[in-house]
Amino acid sequence: MLSTRIDHDTKTAFTRICDEVGLSPSQAIKLFARAVINYGGIPFELKNPSTQ
Repeated sequence: MLSTRIDHDTKTAFTRICDEVGLSPSQAIKLFARAVINYGGIPFELKNPSTQ
């Protein structure tokens, strides 16, 4: 089991997008976890916002 805290606005936006693509938030997080495992890391580039 994984538990996390997320602010209301982010949760609302995330849930809305998940609904639009036919996923529950839980399913979307499981897909992300599987993508991290398959990729061997975070499957997108992470940048320091202060250096952009």
